[in-house]
Amino acid sequence: MAQDIAKPSIVDVVSNDDRELLVEALAALLRERYSAFRIATQVAGARGRDQPDVKDFGLADILRLHRQLEVRSRSAQGNLAATARPDNEAIDFAMLVR
Repeated sequence: MAQDIAKPSIVDVVSNDDRELLVEALAALLRERYSAFRIATQVAGARGRDQPDVKDFGLADILRLHRQLEVRSRSAQGNLAATARPDNEAIDFAMLVR
């Protein structure tokens, strides 16, 4: 019986500097994708069409990876107490899909 060998996550294989860059890039991607989702929702509503599916924009996946990288980046810096973002910078998926 073959054993499953778990592949390392991107969170585990990138350097701290690259991880910080990815955190910023994913935050920007999340903002852009959310903006596209919001526009698509408004256009669909104006045309009387079905609302787009939020899953088509990959927001949950982007947010999950962003959080994983952010927490790992902060813990690698020895800043475990600061893993939560300030309220004005929080990226909250529930807020994104309203």
